[in-house]
Amino acid sequence: MGKPTNEELSMTEYAPDPEAEAVVLYSSTDVRYIVRNGSFMVQTHYKKRIKILKEDGKSEGDISIVVYDAEDGIKDVLSGLKGNTYNLNNGQVVKSKLNADLKNEQRLDQNYVVKKISMPNVMVGSVLELEYEITSEDYSTIDTWYAQEDIPVFFTEYDIVVPEWFTMRTNQTGRAPLTAKREETNFVTTVGSGVLSASAMAEHFEGHEMPRIKEDSYIMCLKDYMTKVTKELTNITVPGFLYQSYNQDWSHELGDLMESSYFGRLCKHNTPSTFKWTGDTAWPEDFTVKQKIDSLRNLLWSQYDWNESYNLYARNIRNLDKEKSGNSATLNFALMNMLNEAGVPTYPVVMSRRSKGRLPVMPSRKHLNAMVLCSLDPADSTYIYFDAGSKDYPVGVIPSDFLAQKAFVLNPEIKKFQTKNLETVCKGSKICSLNLAISNEGLMTGSSSSNHRGLGAARFRQQFRQAKDQEEYIRNLSATADIEIEDYQVRNLSNSQESVVESYSLSKQLDIENDRMYVNPFIGFEFASAFRDETRDLPVEMPYNTTQKISVNLQLPDGYEVEEMPKGLNLKLPDGTITARMGFQQAGQTVRIIYNFNRTATFFDVSQYDLLRNCYSAIEQAGNERIVLKKKQ
Repeated sequence: MGKPTNEELSMTEYAPDPEAEAVVLYSSTDVRYIVRNGSFMVQTHYKKRIKILKEDGKSEGDISIVVYDAEDGIKDVLSGLKGNTYNLNNGQVVKSKLNADLKNEQRLDQNYVVKKISMPNVMVGSVLELEYEITSEDYSTIDTWYAQEDIPVFFTEYDIVVPEWFTMRTNQTGRAPLTAKREETNFVTTVGSGVLSASAMAEHFEGHEMPRIKEDSYIMCLKDYMTKVTKELTNITVPGFLYQSYNQDWSHELGDLMESSYFGRLCKHNTPSTFKWTGDTAWPEDFTVKQKIDSLRNLLWSQYDWNESYNLYARNIRNLDKEKSGNSATLNFALMNMLNEAGVPTYPVVMSRRSKGRLPVMPSRKHLNAMVLCSLDPADSTYIYFDAGSKDYPVGVIPSDFLAQKAFVLNPEIKKFQTKNLETVCKGSKICSLNLAISNEGLMTGSSSSNHRGLGAARFRQQFRQAKDQEEYIRNLSATADIEIEDYQVRNLSNSQESVVESYSLSKQLDIENDRMYVNPFIGFEFASAFRDETRDLPVEMPYNTTQKISVNLQLPDGYEVEEMPKGLNLKLPDGTITARMGFQQAGQTVRIIYNFNRTATFFDVSQYDLLRNCYSAIEQAGNERIVLKKKQ
């Protein structure tokens, strides 16, 4: 750290990645155990130097440092924060020092606070350097070290010294290579007026010219695929002083969660009376569990709003009546108590949202960050999942971000849990019917009716509301499909329990060339593959499983006959996770077209990319083939 070199200051391009907006020139993470006030602590020292190469790279000057800061427990301490920005001005190096006034703090949730820093005078050509230290009381947890970032890293290193009393597992994942070495050393620290010493193991990891992990379509959390090193403490043995096992399983971690004052206490049905349902529990005899849940969720929504924050813990739950809004956990706990008191046993389901990354190998409740609810359907003994913060989603459907590979259904009464894979608990579908007719003048007219269900309906509602009003939505739809739209209607937009039905009349003028018409019968639909790159570095993560069905009845003009008919499609991946069929049948002047698509998996490994790409390419080609009509002689 200090004055950068002339080479760094004059650098205009990073040779291994000429398109890079910025590059990490150097990054260092140094982890040490210390003893303070008779207790072990973890002290981590960070250093980083960044070069800004392009205008878009200036955002690297906005730095966020996330610090563990539990409102009712352990806190990390950030110290020694220093930073400088270096610029060349008429051949002279100008140094701008980071000022304390540029720092601000924002609480992310019950456990984490983010310290936001804006480096001064950042411009294209700047060299930034930052240094700080975090001291953690939680000596059982070592933060994951990421060797890669979303910009390239020229050189990065990670050092950790572990005393002989600590037994750890090391997990190294990612495709970019690292070099590593281990050697014995000494651990020495002061304890009061004395000195504590032991042998230790020093580990050193290095990464050279680490490529950036670029944001790509169909990736839920980029950090899942970065090259990284995870250290997991299994036990501590200090002879004659301390033995403690940290090789915990989820039973222990979830048991602690159920004792948390911001979680477990709220599962024990002793929440303030303002959250208890006082309505009539005499349901109609034919009411299903889903109907009961829906009616009480609507009652909750009539009084409180979601503040658009997902959380595992309920903050300020006693102020819900005053504030009239709360995070997802607060609303879910309120709804859970209402349902339990109304005779519908309901349980919390906890997980890490897909956008926040998968749960690590080592069980730790620190990585849980969201909850939904579930109730058992006595009709078929399956769980019904739902969320009090998701107004666009029917009971039985939760946002795709919650469809985690691993989640836990908790039963606070008996302190037991079940592990669940939520990837396939709900899906989306779209069923569309088109009735079209073509005149001898090439005017195609008709009607379109679409039924959106499950996650497909939720997605439609969200897209519809992105428009300023219905007129703007219709204009956008008309422009995208290149059609004229009349008599537009949409039903059940506000009723999340019903599928959304969209219908309208349409018209489109076809081109006539050399006595021929070229007709794409899938009017209003775009068959375009999202996978055009020949290779891909990352897996493909779809948001949810889906089914799409399109049926078209096409009446041909009397003065024309079919010259060419598309061959159609019959496609199935080897493992059966994707099937697609498209067929064309003609009877007189009527052509009937059927398209069925079904996907039953959300994750496709890099090794499957060629199959996936070829599959979507074949669908695109088939969907864009045209019926050729020739004028009768």
